[in-house]
Amino acid sequence: AVRRVCPARSVMHAPVVCVLVFCAAAAIAAPTGGRTPTAAQLAKVNRCYVLRYEDLFGGYCSHRIDSCNWEGVLEHWNTAGKKEGRIRACKHSDLECYVKRNPDVMQRTCGTSAFSGCSQDQLVALMEHYAFVGRPAGQSLSCDPLPATSEVSRTPASVPAPLPELPAPQTAPAQPQGAGGSTSEAEEILRDPIFAAKLKNLMAAMGY
Repeated sequence: AVRRVCPARSVMHAPVVCVLVFCAAAAIAAPTGGRTPTAAQLAKVNRCYVLRYEDLFGGYCSHRIDSCNWEGVLEHWNTAGKKEGRIRACKHSDLECYVKRNPDVMQRTCGTSAFSGCSQDQLVALMEHYAFVGRPAGQSLSCDPLPATSEVSRTPASVPAPLPELPAPQTAPAQPQGAGGSTSEAEEILRDPIFAAKLKNLMAAMGY
């Protein structure tokens, strides 16, 4: 790249310009390990960037990936995202934590249980799963452990409380016998269940 931009005669006549061009080229190539990122690579990175943050996805895309203002997304990254410490890369520990909590998603998307085995396209697909499925379900990209579910929330509100047990029926005490060891006629009448029921209804009707 230096030979193409700065041939030998250019170094002699315009060394300052050559150095500036070289530094600019190096700065562009640095994020991809010495290679200038292609338009396709930048598109995937920007896609992960906007999907990772709900405020960006709503503000620049109206929650539709095909409606994104990609120039605005890139401008946000350059003017605000870097300063705010936001994450732009697809491959990051927060996405790895998400798929570790959902191993079936990684296995189905990447065909492996190792996060390092996912390609760039598969990482974008994992981020899309988070944005369209995981986040609406209340999941996050945080690596913090999930809070334990309380006992109260585990019990459905519609389950009624158990009814108290009814007391065991009481056995009526033996009635004393009348003279001569036999019950009186009045006692026999009072012990008659049919008569007792009628007497109870009559007393209820009279207000007793």
